[in-house]
Amino acid sequence: MTPILQRVPEQQNQNVKYQSDAPTLDKIVKLDMLLKEDAESIAKIWTQYHADKDGISAFILPMPRETGLEFYFLQFQSHQCYITSLLEYKSKGEKARPFLTITHFPELLEKKGIVLMKGNINDNPKRMLSTGNAQFLAFALQRFYASDDQPYISDSFFSFRFMTTTPRVLTGTQNNMSSYNAVKEKGFDITSGKFGNAIFHPHSVVQSVHDVTSKHFDCILVTLKAIPEAYNVADIIAPVVTDNNTIIALIQNGLDVEKPIFDRFPDNPIISIVAYISVSQNELGKITMQGKESLLVGKYSKSKAESKDILKFIEHLRKGGVSVEVTDDIEKVRWQKLFWNASFSSVCTMTGMTTTEVLANKEASELVKSIMHDVITVANAEGYDFNHKEQIEAFMARTQASTKHYKPSMQLDKERGNPMEIEVILGAPLKRAQARRLSVPRLDMMYSICSAANQHILNKISKI
Repeated sequence: MTPILQRVPEQQNQNVKYQSDAPTLDKIVKLDMLLKEDAESIAKIWTQYHADKDGISAFILPMPRETGLEFYFLQFQSHQCYITSLLEYKSKGEKARPFLTITHFPELLEKKGIVLMKGNINDNPKRMLSTGNAQFLAFALQRFYASDDQPYISDSFFSFRFMTTTPRVLTGTQNNMSSYNAVKEKGFDITSGKFGNAIFHPHSVVQSVHDVTSKHFDCILVTLKAIPEAYNVADIIAPVVTDNNTIIALIQNGLDVEKPIFDRFPDNPIISIVAYISVSQNELGKITMQGKESLLVGKYSKSKAESKDILKFIEHLRKGGVSVEVTDDIEKVRWQKLFWNASFSSVCTMTGMTTTEVLANKEASELVKSIMHDVITVANAEGYDFNHKEQIEAFMARTQASTKHYKPSMQLDKERGNPMEIEVILGAPLKRAQARRLSVPRLDMMYSICSAANQHILNKISKI
């Protein structure tokens, strides 16, 4: 996509009316010819078309102020972005001085999948741009044009295994244009010690469920992060749930993730899945799996799902070589994973420590144990009989023996400025404790801290 902002003659500018009379693309280029080209060729044609026009590659970003919004003018030239106040640009035109210069260094992109960025605050008039303001603009630039959200990593892996046994697999990239383009053109480049290396091309890739053309799906596999403060998963998948026979399978962390789906689709079979897998994406579309994987699959207690629905679903995964076990009590499995997630994930996230550093720090490791104790207390009040001492010792020992300096996904989300799964990991067990009037002070404290941090992230995103 190559946006071009062309200058409008002064006389014409005075007569502009905000109506729907803007020219359509077919008035500028031969649209029927462009439709025959791929995205990369279209971008080159569009850029070449404007090469001899009086135009500039420019954008506008809003900066929240106490009395409203102040707009900043962004102009791109090669690997640099020059940012100045829109008022400054309007009054001085090409002589306007940039308040902030952001330089991208792409030398490591091809081999390491990373682009380094450096921002320099220039001698702007009256120090109109503070360090905090500059950081906000850099953050906004990243969110708009260099987002590295990775919501579909586990979806891409399990879709890859489905592909070996099912007729058709469709993958969504959740409105991320960079991810969509990469996967659409090149597929997923998957590296796995267990399954080997392969290029996975789904039968179809869409950017949004609204782009789906199929009328029926046997199964919808949901791997979105469960963040009810930001979106409702049921609303997202609604356009493709066209009948009551479609199986809805959820691979998500936390408690009560099935409830919004059941409330919306009470007659559909709902399968709940807990996944243990280590996958990462260091470059767009390049998925690396470390170690082995394990899926625990069960029926959501209120769902009308039958044994045949579960067997139908896991048959494809097993044929694809995935380690799958069926459980009669998926909620118990969710509680057990929550013992680790609610404690280690939250403490690592708020302290900035890795799991190895937490274990080596007396205060941090004791806090982990205290939170884990609280969560186990709630689980037992819900009808289970977990031994506090055995569970805590087992999880501490398992973490000690696992990957060194591991960062939980919650911690990575915070570092990337992405919303975190706070409600389903900390909020849900806390609400159950409050309903039973249980005292869980450490869980309560950690939920409050993490919830405040998460709201701060959500507020930043909402202002962009």
